[in-house]
Amino acid sequence: MASRSRRPRSSDSVPPTDEQLLACFQAGELLDEVDTYFGLTELEQMREVHRRCGVLAAAGKMDLLSLVESGEVAAREHRDFFTLQHFFVDAIPHLNEPLLRMLSAVDTLVKLGGEDLAATRPNAALRDWLRKDPARAEAIIAETQAGDATARAHLTFALEVLADPARARTFLESEEPLLRASGITALSRMPDLDPASRSVSVIGIGQALGDGADDMLCANAVEAVLALASQEGGAVETETILPALRRALEARGDGTLNRAAHALWAYQAARRPEVAAILFAALLDLNAAHKGTLDELDLGLKTALDSGRGAEALPFVAALLIKNRGRLKARQFDSLWNAMVTGPEPRLSTWIVTWLISGEAALGAALTEILSNLERDERSLAIGRAELPTSSDELGYLARKAVGWFMLQPHLATSLLVAILGVCDEQTARPVAGLLVTPVLRNYPEMRESLSQTPAEDPARPWIEAAIQEHDRYLDALKAMPEIPELRPSDHNRRIHHLHQADTMRSAHKAAQAQSVFLNLVHHSTLLYGVRSLTYVEDLGGGARRPMEMELGSHEFSMMLPRLEMLDPIGLQLMFLRLRGEARPK
Repeated sequence: MASRSRRPRSSDSVPPTDEQLLACFQAGELLDEVDTYFGLTELEQMREVHRRCGVLAAAGKMDLLSLVESGEVAAREHRDFFTLQHFFVDAIPHLNEPLLRMLSAVDTLVKLGGEDLAATRPNAALRDWLRKDPARAEAIIAETQAGDATARAHLTFALEVLADPARARTFLESEEPLLRASGITALSRMPDLDPASRSVSVIGIGQALGDGADDMLCANAVEAVLALASQEGGAVETETILPALRRALEARGDGTLNRAAHALWAYQAARRPEVAAILFAALLDLNAAHKGTLDELDLGLKTALDSGRGAEALPFVAALLIKNRGRLKARQFDSLWNAMVTGPEPRLSTWIVTWLISGEAALGAALTEILSNLERDERSLAIGRAELPTSSDELGYLARKAVGWFMLQPHLATSLLVAILGVCDEQTARPVAGLLVTPVLRNYPEMRESLSQTPAEDPARPWIEAAIQEHDRYLDALKAMPEIPELRPSDHNRRIHHLHQADTMRSAHKAAQAQSVFLNLVHHSTLLYGVRSLTYVEDLGGGARRPMEMELGSHEFSMMLPRLEMLDPIGLQLMFLRLRGEARPK
């Protein structure tokens, strides 16, 4: 039966009686009423209605599973389905149905949920149903051994409910990968206070993987091994963990690497140096197109950083970016970089200096991408001078790399050059100060004010003053030159150029709107003046219209571009290539 739109009545605020529930079921309207929660607004009242339906069904007065089997639930819209799924999740634990019928109905509900994160909630209800009568779990095991496919698909839940590690380990010796996977997953979910028993489970999981070619089996094994090793009640020895973990990670399947990335933040045992080293080594082979794995890895890397293991995490990220140059954006690890940028300054300085001085283009590009927000806010880098290299050659090399990679982020480039000028010798300082003049001040005259704020007692101050004086001499010479139209176009020509740019952007904007799938779904209004807008929206289900006001404000965006971008863009790009491509001194 298709879902019918129904507007709750004021009298519906009182929970229905059992007689009303039975009458709705007999009239074929129970799902319609549940869809609106009978007009109830309190969650506890709703759940109580669901429970009572389950009790009535257990007493044989209504058959809730027939609603799943008949296709009535499947006929609902996607939004309505999850409302009904909530109803069945609350009702299932109270039912008294034959085993295979219950398993089939739960399986149907899960499949109808598709890839939604809430799709597997009926499995939790099934576990509660099994716990009410452990004989049901025993029956699943018996049906599994008899070859029933439905029971095999739910073996994990039966083993989990029985919570007998020795019983679960017997399935690790099965010839069927599905049964071995069920045993492995069940072991990862059940408590085992005996560290010796958990060690036996870890060893058995490693032996159950065979040649390690089954990705699903290996993915379950990675999680199970680290979950068992992370339980309280005595640690499993690292020497016991490593062989099973190496076997599980040997084939590097996509599912296995996803679980390895998940384990980095989810399990305490993954923080042991030897275990983390194996996980990181395997994750170098991850597929850069798999966003889910990258998101899990981002959390794992941040966890490593927060727990003081940045010395493990950052070299791994560097190796991953170098290996996946052009395929993996550094921005995929937003949580990690946010922790880096907002964390201790010495750690931030060490990271920036190490990646710049490595000479790797992938790492320089990553720094530019990650630190772009600092430049947008016109923030300077607080580079710790103690973290700078001591070699004169490396200091000069670092200065050139800073200009090459941060030339479009002048506040960052200037911060690094000033820090270097504060620690280097005179021979190194002259070319570094020269970089302040050309290309920094030559392209960004605005940076003169920032440089002028350097404290007088700073060792870099004399070199900064010399750079400013040299820049001032350049400006004086430039002003003394006669008017050159190509360098100083008239206001009239500037306006023509700006109008041309505005027309180009307007055309691009209209073309983008024509291709938008969202603009076809909304009303579009253009406000010529005013400080607020007033729109009337229609409430769902009732049809009433209500006003919605929106305050209007201004929005602006600005950025600094190097002057050579306008005067000599090709020469600017060649300078970038030369500075970025320079090899590290030996």
